[in-house]
Amino acid sequence: MKKTIKSLGYASRGVGIILREGRNIKIYLFIIALSVLLGFSLGISTSEWLVLLICFGLVLSAEAFNTSLEHTLDCVSRDHREDIKDAKDVAAGAVLLAAIANIIAVVIIFLPKIIKMLV
Repeated sequence: MKKTIKSLGYASRGVGIILREGRNIKIYLFIIALSVLLGFSLGISTSEWLVLLICFGLVLSAEAFNTSLEHTLDCVSRDHREDIKDAKDVAAGAVLLAAIANIIAVVIIFLPKIIKMLV
C-alpha cells in the first residue's frame, strides 16, 4: 500500500510539472472545459462522452509524453543536434496527430447538433 501511495505522489508531481511547464497543456484544458460545457448544453449521449473522454485523454497523454521526452533529451545535450531535433519533432507530431483526431471527433459529435439547433 505504501508503494502505491508513493507512486500516486510521483504521478501527481508529474502532472504538476506538466501543468507548470507544458506549453500547450493550458490551451488543451481550456478546450476540454469548453467541450464539456458544450456537451452538457447539447445533451450528448453516454457513448459520445466516452469518445470525448478517450480523445481528451489521448491528447493530454501525448502532451505529457512529449514533455517527458523533451526533458530527457535536454539532459542528453543542449547543443543543436539534428537527431535530437528529429526526436523532439516526431514527439510534437504525435501530439498534433492526437489533437487532429480530437478535433475530428468533436466536429462529428457537435456539428450535427449545432446545425439542428440553428435550423
